[in-house]
Amino acid sequence: MKVQIINSQFVKEYTGKYGTLYQHEIVYKVGDETKVAQYSSKTQDQKNLVAGSEADVTVETRTGQHGSWEIIKPAQKKQGYSSYGQQQNREQARYSGFAMSYAKDLVIAGKVELDDMPKYTKAMFKLMVELDQTT
Repeated sequence: MKVQIINSQFVKEYTGKYGTLYQHEIVYKVGDETKVAQYSSKTQDQKNLVAGSEADVTVETRTGQHGSWEIIKPAQKKQGYSSYGQQQNREQARYSGFAMSYAKDLVIAGKVELDDMPKYTKAMFKLMVELDQTT
């Protein structure tokens, strides 16, 4: 969610399972509502949730022996390909192999000259991708 950061204040240094961390109290605004949450950073002068800036964040509520509190974190950007994108790349890699094999078969059958093989390979690959996109 998009929030407006009103204030960011260093609270304390502590040791967590990932080493030394720095806790900050973040005051932010969602619409007309002002809220307070905790943010842990690897640096004391964190640059992610800075007063006066707008940030895309995730907020979750934690509960412990001392009550409940909110944790705020910058939203993670998706990296790499989605599983659909990876699947699509694998399919297209197969298509290129099939297209080359089919063009080779045409050369061996005497239907196409060896010099024309790349042209037929590209045409078959393009056709396979187009057919795949229609399903």
